Amino acid sequence: MKIAVSVLANDDHNFAAMVEGCRNTWAKNCPENTKVYFNYGIRYMNTHGIEVPEDMNVVIIEPDIMVCNSPENYHALLQKTIMSFDALLQIDDYDYIVRPNCGSYVNLELLNEFLQDKPRNGYYAGVPTEHKGVKYASGACMIFSRDVVQYLVENSKELEYDGKIKMDDVAIGDLLNKKYDISEGKRVQINNEKELEEQFDPNVYHYYYRSKRNPNLHYKVHELFEGVKV
Repeated sequence: MKIAVSVLANDDHNFAAMVEGCRNTWAKNCPENTKVYFNYGIRYMNTHGIEVPEDMNVVIIEPDIMVCNSPENYHALLQKTIMSFDALLQIDDYDYIVRPNCGSYVNLELLNEFLQDKPRNGYYAGVPTEHKGVKYASGACMIFSRDVVQYLVENSKELEYDGKIKMDDVAIGDLLNKKYDISEGKRVQINNEKELEEQFDPNVYHYYYRSKRNPNLHYKVHELFEGVKV
């Protein structure tokens, strides 16, 4: 089984610390079968003084950065996501592609255990949510089997890309609902460290922070998981 994780990333001051928190905790020392990419928009090339190739769609900057020719703003998240999915399909024969955001801690070993007995085809999973009658898996951490990602890429023109109309996860659900059911993932959702200590479950692979810009929560979750290993 091969897994790719494409993390929504942003290099502005508020989110950069969240990305570093991911990189320094759960995305460090990945299982051999799992590859993590941090997915940025085109602004990354400009702010880091990297020449933008002509006709660029996606560029990979090793070891873990994927830059998409997309605006870097809240309303263009789906464009970045679909571009990264298209690239991942070409990079390797991944069985599953996971799309969390940088406000999530994903225990990759537990994620692997969770996916061991899951279907390799027609699999679309996350926390089931609904918005204005559209059922979808929460974009905090969506999981797709390879064929579902292929379906999204092949039918990408049918997606609503304007986040002011439909956010990325809602637009994905609106398209996938025509063909796939949503399977339930596992998640603990918290606001702060006190809630984390009260709700910590060593068997849950995904921790999501409502206060997305508190990188200390990454380190605290990691510390709790490390404590379980001792």
